[in-house]
Amino acid sequence: AILTHLAPEVDFFETWGMDFAGGAVLKNHMGEGNLALARPDMPIRLTRTSFSFGNVAYTVVPGFTMKPGVTTFANLSVDSSGRFGVVAAEGQVPDFKPIKGIDTPHGKFKPAMDFKAFLRAYAQAGGTHHGAMVYGRRAELIEKYCRISGIGYQRLC
Repeated sequence: AILTHLAPEVDFFETWGMDFAGGAVLKNHMGEGNLALARPDMPIRLTRTSFSFGNVAYTVVPGFTMKPGVTTFANLSVDSSGRFGVVAAEGQVPDFKPIKGIDTPHGKFKPAMDFKAFLRAYAQAGGTHHGAMVYGRRAELIEKYCRISGIGYQRLC
């Protein structure tokens, strides 16, 4: 929620898989997605899907591919001393078509560094499974917020 005040184009990001050939992390989840980040050249689809949380059997989720552009990935984590910190990396959402069989909002994050080195550095920094993706080069802005708030910060690229 804090990122929405720092930059308007932000979305939830769940690390869903790795595209080693393309050097990117695949983002996908249960249907959360900022519709403003959908590719403008493709329609947003609505899909009926089963829902295992709560008292409903089905729900409707939007399906789209994220628009290409420069982005910053941010992850709130806890270090070994119990202190909150943000791990951030700049990169991009590469231009790609919808992935067949994925009917929910999905995208890719390609870091601005060697992909395997990014994965190694992210793991060593304590990066977790959930994060946020914000369009634009926002690492310095996030760092300023962390400094003001007394939150740790580590930039990978």
